[in-house]
Amino acid sequence: MAPDEYKSFLDRHPEEFSVIHPYINGLDFYSSPTQHPSRYAINFVEMTLEEAAAFPASLQRVRELVKPQRDKASPLGSRERWWLCARNRPAMRRAIEHCDRVLAKTQTSKTWAFSFLPSHYLFDQKLVVIPSDDWKLFAVLQSEIHYFWAERQGSSLKGDMAYTPTDCFQTFPFPVSESLSSAGADLIGCNYYDVRQGIMQARDEGLTATYNRFHNADDTSADIQDLRDLQVVMDQAAATAYGWTDITLDHGFHETKQGVRFTISEPARREVLQRLLKLNHERYAEEVEQGLHGKSGTSMKATPKRKAPSKLGKAIPALFDVEDDDA
Repeated sequence: MAPDEYKSFLDRHPEEFSVIHPYINGLDFYSSPTQHPSRYAINFVEMTLEEAAAFPASLQRVRELVKPQRDKASPLGSRERWWLCARNRPAMRRAIEHCDRVLAKTQTSKTWAFSFLPSHYLFDQKLVVIPSDDWKLFAVLQSEIHYFWAERQGSSLKGDMAYTPTDCFQTFPFPVSESLSSAGADLIGCNYYDVRQGIMQARDEGLTATYNRFHNADDTSADIQDLRDLQVVMDQAAATAYGWTDITLDHGFHETKQGVRFTISEPARREVLQRLLKLNHERYAEEVEQGLHGKSGTSMKATPKRKAPSKLGKAIPALFDVEDDDA
């Protein structure tokens, strides 16, 4: 439902609000200054047909608009449960049920941006959802250190980076939470986020437009420069949390696979990636010693494809306990 249709529907059926939720996709995520969804959707979650019948107007709408399509083209299982979303991601919902908000990113985009979203949203299948509201985790994920790991591990689609959790997130060797706290990553991440949100709302522009300015050397606006300065501080905090105070990150406008970006220099990238790979392999070896992997595991290859252990403690609760099919 579009917003006006949603309002009209609830005006007529206010008792059915609990099965209608804001539905956010990649376009809303990157173009809206407030990242508010532009549509709403009916979701009966895992209700039986009898339970869904307690919301007759919503069920009738689904019966009229969804059931004919399921009857004609969908697999047998979907036809038999025509009132439910085909894949409800129950493991994801269990992981976020105690979160007020979650970290999110789209799987494919030229724009490198993580953002917090309310956990009651319905998330498009192309959104990666991380059950955490931790500022330290945000600071690490938004850092250029994680960016170049993801660029190396992920694939690309027409020049856009594909950020897949198994390849980019679960293989990433996070710094320990205590080191991030010592480096001030929580305060830095919060400041960065607040400045970015302020820019978006003041300019009435979304993440894509904001980061187009951010990576444009000709844009010398004071607010954009403030965000660049905070990026430098945040990247340095992440490096410090790893103990890499000997690396000169040398931020500036540098050529990358994704074009010119305000980022760390190429020598710094190579050194960072080399150390991340080494750390990834060390963590994996530790897991093998603990009996968590087979002795002949293939993830000691140059391109790791395993799930790295979380070193952020409670920053990402139960993330690696979910089934892969429902991640």
